Parts: sequence; structure tokens; C-alpha cells
Amino acid sequence: MVCAALCMAFYSIWSRPFIARSGPIPFTAMAMAVGASCLIAISSARGSFAPVADFGMPQWLAAGYLGAFGAALTFYLWAFALARTTPTRVAISVTVNPVAASLVGAVLLHEPLSWNLAGGIVTVFAGIWIATTSGRQASPATQAS
Repeated sequence: MVCAALCMAFYSIWSRPFIARSGPIPFTAMAMAVGASCLIAISSARGSFAPVADFGMPQWLAAGYLGAFGAALTFYLWAFALARTTPTRVAISVTVNPVAASLVGAVLLHEPLSWNLAGGIVTVFAGIWIATTSGRQASPATQAS
């Protein structure tokens, strides 16, 4: 998990010049094409395509949905945001995912809302507030007293 977070941090910082030069849609398309090519090559080398032969329509629809919304749209929005603000502010959006998933689970699946969840939500929003607000400088009159 730490390596994944580190890779995403480097990606967010180092990709900004490329996104600015090419735009979010071409950048996302190229990044996804390279990633898909690597995954196909690794899967082919390991013989991992055997389960795909048994896919029915529900599995193909799920794969298409995950590819379009879970990957392409998500990475496009990430690149779109990186082109317009700092990597720190974009990365903060990831912390909202577990909160949203917990709340959707509570509404749709009737998952219980616990004090741990409430504490987590407060902690996430406090972290977002700390990261997005700038430090306040004390006025000279306050420093003198």
C-alpha cells in the first residue's frame, strides 16, 4: 500500500507537465493504452487469459463498466484536476472514497453506522481542512504582546 501511494504521488507530480502539454483526454488515453498493453503482455506470459474464455454477457458488461467508469473516467478526472490545481489538493480527493463507500453502503445495503465510521468521517474532513487551508501569519501587534 505504501508503494502504491508513493507511485501515485510520483505520478501526480511528474505527469503535470505532460498533461499541460497534451491535455487530459490524450494523456489519459495514452496512459491507459500503455497500462493495458503491459497488463496484456504480463497476462499472456503467465497464461492468465484462460478464465476470460468462460465469460458470459454479465462478466463482459461488468468488465466494460469497470474499464469505462472505474478506470477511464476516474483517470480522466484525475488528469483534469491535475491540470488545474496542485497535486496535494488532487490527492486529497482519494480520502473521500472510503467515506462515500461507507455512506452508500449504509443507504443501499443497510450497513450499520457506527461511532468508528463517524470518527473516521470527522478525521477525514479535518485532514482535508488542514491540507487545504493555508497557515495564518500572526499580525505584528499580536507578536509584540
